[in-house]
Amino acid sequence: PTFRVGLVAAPTGSGKTTFLADWVDLLHDAGIRSAWLSLDQLDNAPFRFLAHLVATLELALPGTLDEAVRAATAGRDIPADQLVALLVRGVERDGRRVVLVLDDYHEIREGAVHGVVDQILRYAPVSLSVVIGTRHDPPLALERLRVRGELVEVRWEDLRFSVDEGRLYLRD
Repeated sequence: PTFRVGLVAAPTGSGKTTFLADWVDLLHDAGIRSAWLSLDQLDNAPFRFLAHLVATLELALPGTLDEAVRAATAGRDIPADQLVALLVRGVERDGRRVVLVLDDYHEIREGAVHGVVDQILRYAPVSLSVVIGTRHDPPLALERLRVRGELVEVRWEDLRFSVDEGRLYLRD
């Protein structure tokens, strides 16, 4: 992928997660690393969200985020922006291409977590692409990304079958 941020936004039951999972399989086949974080309402705490994010990216890029992992596991004393900086520096130093999927982002309602994600999107190295699966547009700086041509969007209209595609699917 050559995009920085992907947004897959569509209603419940539209196939967002299935679409993302199939796409991640294609990435793996192409030798591109991915990290998948399924979010829930407990991830509305910024430190918890960041700890899960660091652990998820560490699985995709082993040994890359040692400093961020130590900071995330040491306690809640480190400010979120410093932990984001450690995460971004680690991914940048590694340099390997990785796609981070944040699925069920609609579960995030806490402004501080949105701020953390905006910070990651703003400072992420070119080797990191972030894809957000959600039921509705998140309160992130999407317009800035659109203007810069850094946002790829997949909407309900893109996911749903046409009548002919539905027939073909059911027939085969």
